[in-house]
Amino acid sequence: MSYQAVVRNSKGAVVVSQEIGIRITILQGSDTGVEVYTETQKTVTNKSGLMSLEIGINDDFATIEWAKGPFYIKTETDINGGENYTITGTSQLLSVPYALYAEKSGTTEANVINDEDQSASGLWSSEKIKAELNAKADTSSLATLATTGSFSDLTNLPTTASEHGITDVWKLTEIKAPNCF
Repeated sequence: MSYQAVVRNSKGAVVVSQEIGIRITILQGSDTGVEVYTETQKTVTNKSGLMSLEIGINDDFATIEWAKGPFYIKTETDINGGENYTITGTSQLLSVPYALYAEKSGTTEANVINDEDQSASGLWSSEKIKAELNAKADTSSLATLATTGSFSDLTNLPTTASEHGITDVWKLTEIKAPNCF
């Protein structure tokens, strides 16, 4: 997972072209939650104070159960390049690791689909599924699709104003309603 930050010292000045030490911790549950992953790295800031690194270079990163989130990333920085971390920040991870979790969804073993053997394998091809749905489809309660534009091909239509002798519903002026009070 790529990570970038602009590094500033305790006075807010940008730390330019300098080696820094950084510790990354992944926390589960909250910003003070259980540590599920930790790594340390050294990197160098550029002339704008930007540092870039790849999180997850250790094998332990693959063991994080991303489905059991939420997760937070805690960064601790030593601007002198050591392990005396004085700058700390924590924020919630919102998407990148979850994409890593979703990547596992495509790792199932390939299965050959054989319509003749669907009962043994439990797998059906899309053609077999369509055939089964068509054979079992009960369309008696579905509405007919209007194709004429005048809707004359539909049946069981609701009563319209014109069927009551009203020919121009936009120019009704003499509507008499019962007195409800």
